[in-house]
This record gives sequence, structure tokens and C-alpha cells, in this order.
Amino acid sequence: MNNGLKQRLSTRKQLWEIDSQLLCSVCGTCLSMEEQRRLLRKLNIEEAGCLDYEIHSLVVQNGAFYNKISYQFNKLLNQKYRYEIAQYGKLNEKEFSVIWQEHYSKGDVCGLYWVGVTHRGFAESFVQRMFCDIHMLSHLNSRENRKEKAERKQLEEQNRKLREKFLIQKSLRKEQSRELAASNRSLKLLERKLSDLERHVNSQKDTREIEIQGETPLYQQLKNEIDERRRELEQSFHHIQDLTREKENLSRELAYQQKVNQQIYEELQRMLKEVCNMTPACQKAAREVNQCRRRILMVGGVSRLSALCQEMIEGMGYDFTYHDGYMNTGENKLKHLIHNVDMVLCSTDCNSHGACQSVKKICKRLNKDCCFLNNTSLSSIFKIVQNINTAEPESVALRSQRSS
Repeated sequence: MNNGLKQRLSTRKQLWEIDSQLLCSVCGTCLSMEEQRRLLRKLNIEEAGCLDYEIHSLVVQNGAFYNKISYQFNKLLNQKYRYEIAQYGKLNEKEFSVIWQEHYSKGDVCGLYWVGVTHRGFAESFVQRMFCDIHMLSHLNSRENRKEKAERKQLEEQNRKLREKFLIQKSLRKEQSRELAASNRSLKLLERKLSDLERHVNSQKDTREIEIQGETPLYQQLKNEIDERRRELEQSFHHIQDLTREKENLSRELAYQQKVNQQIYEELQRMLKEVCNMTPACQKAAREVNQCRRRILMVGGVSRLSALCQEMIEGMGYDFTYHDGYMNTGENKLKHLIHNVDMVLCSTDCNSHGACQSVKKICKRLNKDCCFLNNTSLSSIFKIVQNINTAEPESVALRSQRSS
């Protein structure tokens, strides 16, 4: 470690000096469970029979004051994130905030979080904001985890059907191969007969015409049979070529599905690991900064995604109501729903123009915030709802109305 980095570390807070409310999120975010267990083993502390939660709680409790555990974990964190400390440790709060937002949007904040909470020059409000961001990121990961599990189940079912189809096609191809082999054997036999007959006819060219005529019916019969076999063989060749192309397409599709399944499995494993690191102490701290619940109405959009959308929005701390956007029964039901919510999200890619106009008119009459969405994917809805926490809802609604 160079002298510049040593001096920078000496001017930063130690683990036991930071707010105890932050210890749970620091340990859960900045250290993996394997790192925590490995360091406890190094300190000759028995951890083999302990649950992950018990290990995490032990580290958090000892991190609040100076001791051999907190000292070694502080040393481990400084060593693990030495590059982040060297690169971002001298930034002021404004400069660091820009870097934080860039990394937060990518979900890559572990090292920056340690740099931020141990920086002596940052205001408590800014540190608290980072804590809130970390907490909300864990909620997002939890929602995404459930979504990925559902998608993975669907892909596994598709994969199973593709495998069944592939096995059926493979069996058919084997049967066709056997038929082709039999046809080839028959063709070779007929070709040998034809060759023998041609040699016999050639050897009898100088004999009497009646003898040649006597051979003609058999020759013609064999020739017709060979022509028929050749046509059957040609049809078999074409059929096998079609089966081969279909097999190649199925193999490519199966390989793609296996690759997607592997990516989903790895992502689920990572998300499950992060979600499992959250303890009741972390959840209690998060509830202390939770906002008042607002009510959101979603009009239109893909109906099969409404359940996932509800789970995501309610997980972010809001009440959720859904209207399918059909206006067959008039505006009364829609007006009643809008009257009882705080904000309306309206899809412009799924709803009719008349439905969008009705939503806009009712929201204006009832003085309700309204956001028109050109894209009703879960990620787009999440960004809109997330902005409610960082901007005035009216400004979000006005921008969306202008874009629509």
C-alpha cells in the first residue's frame, strides 16, 4: 500500500465510527457471506454450524465498537475497496454524488457505498440518501428475482416441449434412415438385375429377332420397377433433407434456450444471495425511512403483466389498482377509480385514442396527476414510479402529458 493511500485511509472513518444504523447495510452490501465466514475462521471463531443470519448479526453487533472483529473487518473492507478509495476518496460531496448516480443506475455500488459512509466530509443527509438507495435497490432485486423465477419456469416448460419435439423428430429421422437404407438395398439389387439383363441382351444381339423380343417384356418390367424405385428413393432423399433442416433449426433453438436458461439461473442465484443477506434489523431500519403510501391506477397495458406490475408497485410502497382500458360501459367506472387514487398511469400503445382522451379529461377535471406511457414494460413503469420519490409528481405528470 503506497503512502498516499495510507494517508487517505487514516483520514477516513473506521467501521466502529460510522452510524450503527448503517452497519447492517454495509456488511450485507460490501461483504459476501463467504468473506464474513472466512475472516471469522481466521480469528478462530467457530462458524461452521451457524446460519448466514447468525454470522451476519455477529459481525453487525461487533462492528458498533472497537474490538478484534471490527478491526479485522475494517481492514478487510479497506483492502477490498482500496482502488475505489484511491479513485473516489478525495471527491467532494457534489462530485461523488454524480459518480454515485452513474453506478447506482447499473447496480454497481458496493465499493462506492464503503467510500461514502466512511468519508468524514459528507453530510449525514447525503449518507442517509445512499442508505435509502441501497435499501430500495434490495427491493428492486427482490421484485426482479420473482419475475426471473416466473420467466425461468416458463422457459423451462418451453425447453421441455422442445426436447420432446426434438426426440420425436430424432425418432422419425431414424425410421426414415432405416427406410432409406432398405430402399438403397432394393435399388442396388434392381441395378444388378438390370446390369445382368443388359449384358444378356447385348450378348444376344446377333440372335434371332424373336428371341430378342422374347426378352423384351422382362427387360421393360425390370426397367419400370427400377424407375419406380428411383422415384421413391428421390422422394425419400427430399424428405430426409427436410427432416435434417428441421433438426438443425430445433438444435439451434434448443441451444439458445439452454443459454438463456443458464443466464437466468446465474442471475437468480446472484439475486437470491443478495436478498438472503437482508436481515430483520435491515428491514426495521428501512421502515423508519419509508414514505406514506400513495395510490396508483394503471389504465390499459398488457393484462397478463398486471399481476407482476401490482407486485412490483406495492413492493415499492404504493397501493395499486388496474383498469383494462375498455370503455364499453362508459366512463363511470373509470371516473370512480380515478377519484380514489393519487396518480394515474395510462398506456398509449395499448389503449384507444378515445380511452386516452377520457383519462386525460377526467384527470384534469378531478385534478389528478396523470402519466401517459408509450412503453408499458415493467422496467419503464418502475422508472416512472421510482421518480415519484425523487421529483414532484406534478412535474412527472406534466412531462408525460407533453410527450404524449
